[in-house]
Amino acid sequence: MISRARLAVWTLPLAYLLAGPLIHGGFWLNLMTLVLTYAVFAMSMDLLVGFAGMVSLGHAAFFGMGAYATGILLELGWRSEYLVLPAALLVTALLALLLGRLSVGTSGVSFIMVTLALSQLVYHVALNSPWTGSTDGLILSQRPTLSPLPLNLEDPRHFYYYSLGWALIVLAGLRRLVDSPFGRVAQGIRVNESRMESLGYNTQRYQLTAFIIAGTLAGLGGHLFAILQNFIDPTSLTWQVSGQVLVMVVLGGLGTLHGAALGAFAFILLEQWISRYTQHWMLPLGVFLVAMVLSGRGGIMALLQRLTARFRP
Repeated sequence: MISRARLAVWTLPLAYLLAGPLIHGGFWLNLMTLVLTYAVFAMSMDLLVGFAGMVSLGHAAFFGMGAYATGILLELGWRSEYLVLPAALLVTALLALLLGRLSVGTSGVSFIMVTLALSQLVYHVALNSPWTGSTDGLILSQRPTLSPLPLNLEDPRHFYYYSLGWALIVLAGLRRLVDSPFGRVAQGIRVNESRMESLGYNTQRYQLTAFIIAGTLAGLGGHLFAILQNFIDPTSLTWQVSGQVLVMVVLGGLGTLHGAALGAFAFILLEQWISRYTQHWMLPLGVFLVAMVLSGRGGIMALLQRLTARFRP
C-alpha cells in the first residue's frame, strides 16, 4: 500500500503541472514547456545509461536530428503533425540504427569516444549543409496542426499540455519497458555482460535495440524543442548538450526515469535562477552539482526516498 507521504510526493507535483498554465503564463509557461522537452530527452538518456549501461556523449545528435527533421519537413510544406512527427522519428531511428551499428560492440571509454566522434560528424554535416541553414540555423515559419483535435499548437497553453502528454507517455512506456523481460536482460548486461552472453543472450542485439529506442525518444524531445523554439541551430547537436543532459540524469537519480525528469526540472530552473544574478552562472551551478553528488548519492530521487521514509509508520 502506498504511504501518504509517497502519494503526496507524486500527487502534488503532478497537480502543479496540470494546473501550471492556469497559474502562470508568458516566460514561466515557456520555461516549463522547455523543461518538459528536456525531461523527454533526459529519460531517453537514462534508458541508455542508467539501464543499458552505455554512457554516450553523442546522444544530442538524435535530439538535434529530430529537431532538424521537423524543421525541414515543415519548410517543405508538411503541416499535419500526424505526418511530421512519425517522419521525424523515423529519420532519427534510422540515424540511431546507423550510429548504433558503428558503436555498439565497444564498451567503456571506447564507446564514449566512438559516440562522441560520430556525433561530431553529424554536427559538422549540419553545420555545413544548406538544408539546415548552416551556421545561421533554421527558422520555423509555423507550427504543425493537430486537426481535427481541439489542440492548437500555436497556443502556448495547448502546446504545454501536448508536451506534458508526451512526457507522461514516455515515462509510462519506459517504465513498462524496463520492467519487461527485455528491460531485465538489458539491466543484466549492464551488470555483467559476459555472464549474460554465457546464458545465451545476444548482448549486442539488446544493446543496439536499447540504443535505437533511446535515440528515437531523444528525437521526440528534439521535435518538441523545435516546435517550442521555432528555431534550431547546430549547437543542439554538440557533445556539450549530451554532457548537460547526462548531468541532469545524474542529478535526478541514475536508473530511475522519474529522477531524470526531476533532474531536468532542477537543472534548468537553477540555471535560470543563478543567471539572474551573475553571468558566470556555470561556476556556482557546478559547485552545487558537485555538492549534491557528494552529499546525496542517488540524486534527488534518493533524497526524496529518505524524506518519505521518515514519515512511514
